[in-house]
Amino acid sequence: MLILVDIVDILEIQPKTLIKVFHLIGLAFGLGGAILLDLLAIRFLVKQKISQEFYEIFKHSSQVIFWGLCLLWLSGIAYLLYYYIADYHSLSNQKVWAKLFIVVVLSINGWWIHHRILPLIKNNINQYLFKSLSLNQLRLLLSSSVISILSWRIPLL
Repeated sequence: MLILVDIVDILEIQPKTLIKVFHLIGLAFGLGGAILLDLLAIRFLVKQKISQEFYEIFKHSSQVIFWGLCLLWLSGIAYLLYYYIADYHSLSNQKVWAKLFIVVVLSINGWWIHHRILPLIKNNINQYLFKSLSLNQLRLLLSSSVISILSWRIPLL
């Protein structure tokens, strides 16, 4: 941490710029992992059987998204603290609170995917996922996917 403070002092980086860098890295990890999972889902979930390799890629991508989400939370909290200390009127900006809401939705959906969807995929390795799941399971899977697709792309816009 002390090294980071020294680097900030040497480069004369403003705190808000440093927060933005970490925020964008979190968004890149989260959005990048989500896009990868979307593309894989189209390829594997519809036309091919779920392989062990696909499951491992899905699980690893989910971890990348998790760390991206962690960076978004940490940098988002840092933004709120910065606004509270240095730019108080920005706390009344509705975009700030809309983004916070979206990150909450992403976090809940991420928990759902990690605890419900990943085990569902793991239990259906070597099967066609859309043929082996019940209608309710398919609805939950697709709902979670739609929430993820929309929630990761809205902050980018």
